Amino acid sequence: MKRRPLWPFGSDTRICVSLGEPNTVALREQFDHLEGADLVEIRLDALDTLRDLTRETLTDLVMNSPVPVGFTLRPMWQDGGFDGDELDRRRFLEEAAISGAAFIDVELDAEWAADFLDDAQCPVVASHHWNSARPADLSQKVERIGKLAPSMAKLVATAQVPSDSLPLLSAGEQLIMSGQPATCFCMGEAGKASRLLAAGQGAALVYAATSVGNEVAAGQWSLRELVDEFQMNRWQQGTRLCGLIGHPISHSLSPAIFNAVIQEQGLDVAYIPIAGGDLDAALDLASEMDFQGLSVTMPFKDEIALRSTRQDDLVATVGAANTVVFENDGFVAYNTDGSALVDALATVRPVERARIAVVGAGGAGRAGASALVAAGADVTIVNRTEARAKEAAELCSCSGGGLQQLEVDVFDIIVNATPVGMRGTPLAESTPFPPKWLSGREVVLDMVYQPPNTPLLRQAIERGCTTIQGLEMFIRQAAAQYRLLLGDPDVEPLRAMRNAAEHLLTNELSSHDD
Repeated sequence: MKRRPLWPFGSDTRICVSLGEPNTVALREQFDHLEGADLVEIRLDALDTLRDLTRETLTDLVMNSPVPVGFTLRPMWQDGGFDGDELDRRRFLEEAAISGAAFIDVELDAEWAADFLDDAQCPVVASHHWNSARPADLSQKVERIGKLAPSMAKLVATAQVPSDSLPLLSAGEQLIMSGQPATCFCMGEAGKASRLLAAGQGAALVYAATSVGNEVAAGQWSLRELVDEFQMNRWQQGTRLCGLIGHPISHSLSPAIFNAVIQEQGLDVAYIPIAGGDLDAALDLASEMDFQGLSVTMPFKDEIALRSTRQDDLVATVGAANTVVFENDGFVAYNTDGSALVDALATVRPVERARIAVVGAGGAGRAGASALVAAGADVTIVNRTEARAKEAAELCSCSGGGLQQLEVDVFDIIVNATPVGMRGTPLAESTPFPPKWLSGREVVLDMVYQPPNTPLLRQAIERGCTTIQGLEMFIRQAAAQYRLLLGDPDVEPLRAMRNAAEHLLTNELSSHDD
């Protein structure tokens, strides 16, 4: 076997932006959006035609890119767009290699893969993609990589639940430990966390989209997310992990604000979201990957409390947790929602002796109500289903009733503890109760923080109410979570979290206005 070209980009994980455009003009336009990327991979099979794709054209692309360029020409039998002859495909890739490419991606199962590697004019990535989760022939592909010894190996499956990524991550770790540069992860929404976890293992590349909405493969993070939100350039192999579980969580600001504080503190820690509605699968992935702990959001707050081995007092009272810290024999459950709500309301008025309605009988509502009762407030939990409100009220030692109590009773403060009004949900343009029930004298706090001004808050302002955005509560509960997850009770992350959250929300508002 001839000596293969070595992987020239070092042992650190590099961010490679995937481009799939219909023509070379569009590709060049995308070159203006690569700030922060280390490399770019051009999907030649995405082009409308290859007829005019000469060596000169390929060289021109290489010379005009601000970062090194790799090429791939994915065939249809690997879910690509090229349906031509395999010999033609090889010739195109040989021309691309001669054009000055940083690497060429060749399918591991291509009949001519070994010959291409022997004659390689540049580093070669040997890759294989599965549409299935947990492929049965994964070990055979790893063995073939060992025989071929490519410059880099890439193995990618498609996750249905987060834990489907574990075999791929294990294979990647095995290859990297053997000295073979590799990246192994899962595609799909359930596989998004695995792209980050692979980087934490020392993967050679993590593939990114130029922006949200321009993904070439399902589950890609955007370049800005990897650079600004996750600050991947500071990660090292062996970085400590904590994260977020829930569904949906694509709207969450938690990764951005946690990682902002982690960077400020100079810690070798990464905060990673694990998306998906299967709690067992999320916990399996977090446990196997040695996460220190997790932030927990809907719909897992109640179930995670039931599964905990130890609980703080609030979790024991209301049966809902938003934070877990792993121990050898399980995990400890905490709830930081209650104190965060009390503190957020205190920025406007004291809660002691105030008449407060908490709308919603879920985990966040119960935690908030219990903490408000402990702070001396007169609390009523109201809910569309009155029986559920009364069950929650019994746990929290307060009153409970139907939603209509908001219309007939007088309250000083109303707290929305439901997801109604949250961006990205079917009820994004709705309010949790008719705004005409507001008299104008109430303080209204909405726990929903995306968007900052929810339909409820907008209506409350129009009726003369004092309002508190959900961000005020969110950053307070996150700061308390941070202290638990990082095991540092003395750090005060509130300022950095607020700055990061406000920056992101301002940018999001600007993009929505555009």
